[in-house]
Amino acid sequence: MAYSLMTKFNELTLGAYDYLVLESVDVDISADSVRVNLIYPELKEKEVRKEYDKISNAVIKSMGSKAMVTVKLTKSHFDYDFFKAKLITFFENYPSVAPYVFSDDIEITRNADYDFSVKLRLDKDIAEYAVSRGIAEEVKKMLASSYCEKVSFEFVPEEKKDKPDYIELAEEELKNYVYQTKGGHYIVPQNVEEFVGKIIYDRAGYISDANREATGVVYCGTVSEFTECNRKPKEGETEGRKFYKFTLTDPTGSLKCLYFPRKKEGETNIVNLNDGKQVVVKGSLKENRFRGQVSYDMFVNSVSLCTLPDDLVIEKNEFRALSEYKTVFPKDYTEATQANIFDVVKPPSSWLMGKTFCVFDVETTGTDTTTCKIIEIAAVKVVDGVIKQTFSTFVNPHEHIDERITQLTSITDADVADAPDVEKVLPDFYKFSENTVLVGHNVNFDIGFINASGKKINIYFDNPREDTLELSRRYIKGLRNYKLGTVLKSLGIVNEQAHRAIYDTIATAKAFIKLADFMA
Repeated sequence: MAYSLMTKFNELTLGAYDYLVLESVDVDISADSVRVNLIYPELKEKEVRKEYDKISNAVIKSMGSKAMVTVKLTKSHFDYDFFKAKLITFFENYPSVAPYVFSDDIEITRNADYDFSVKLRLDKDIAEYAVSRGIAEEVKKMLASSYCEKVSFEFVPEEKKDKPDYIELAEEELKNYVYQTKGGHYIVPQNVEEFVGKIIYDRAGYISDANREATGVVYCGTVSEFTECNRKPKEGETEGRKFYKFTLTDPTGSLKCLYFPRKKEGETNIVNLNDGKQVVVKGSLKENRFRGQVSYDMFVNSVSLCTLPDDLVIEKNEFRALSEYKTVFPKDYTEATQANIFDVVKPPSSWLMGKTFCVFDVETTGTDTTTCKIIEIAAVKVVDGVIKQTFSTFVNPHEHIDERITQLTSITDADVADAPDVEKVLPDFYKFSENTVLVGHNVNFDIGFINASGKKINIYFDNPREDTLELSRRYIKGLRNYKLGTVLKSLGIVNEQAHRAIYDTIATAKAFIKLADFMA
């Protein structure tokens, strides 16, 4: 399909855009829509932005589909740290090799502006095994569909001195119940018993890491909402075939699971599954798009009974705050309006005293944390009920900003063209928000985005949080809705420029300070 689409596209455009690379085609059957994801070289950015409509129309014609087709153009950007994280994540598909792949063993050489050589140093035996499995060719295919830059790859076998005893290491990890590699987290189920299909002895991934389509994945947890369902009968059938769905929950999150018995299985033991049982499941993750929201469902092939470790500790990647700001520098906050000498200044709520809050907001290219990008991030620091500092910057998403998002946020491609990457912004924001309570209006949305972006560079924001959306619902009764603008109006707060992160943040901070009066 990829070859056919790009061949037709290049014929239609007379090869004018033959530098474009097809990354993927996402099909949403329920919405009867198709999204074509293309990447382009950094040096072609101005041309692509100028020619976006022509490119999009040519892709749609080349598809020849009756479904609604949208085109997403993303700039190919070779960042060393992000590349290493991507490569390590790729090797999760090869469990026999993944435990031996570490960032320090990845050597990247820049031959020219858009020409890179990558070498992965592995112990000789592991390297030979990887080559025999054809893994090098699979890596090259991944690179060809992910970058417009020329990126060569090879395994470098070597006799490693003082190499660890990996069998001993694995045994030690089993004692600790949790196995972690760079690029993934794992849980080792205990007391595994055969139940449905082949018994599963594999370690299980964290459900919170289930954010892309994959096959042969394993998760464990506690069953809830177990339900027997029937498919719609096919022509000639009196009733549809049965299938089963349930929710699987581990300490990191929950996952919807579906099990479709094969015809040859007859009456399956799955009917004896019930809420509260602990199981380990194996199968495939499939993307599910519903009303613009993206989630991942587990199509289960096998289920084994198990118990989760009693002393299970969920590991989080740790990031040490910078000693100084590198890219975004906070500024002291000064009120823009002139104070009236006749105004009575009310002291801050006693509930705020002795505490530091970081009120923040992000603007993004959409609502899906797995595919959409941050384009602006702003925050203010509130100390003892007083706004002290501001933190604000555009963020370069390395892709075209849709007109709908520009209308909503007033942020254009020109605004972000020279802005820093999110990988450079988040370490500074981590320093700014360190030892504070994170505050936002629907704060989990914003935290979801900064954690999705931070995961690539091992930053995780687990600060305590307060949500002005929930606080306003609790303390301000009778509003027609609880959108930020409605809440601000009810509190007598004027937002100078709604839907721009820094102005939304300052207004939200003022609302939070007023809402604190109810919490004193």
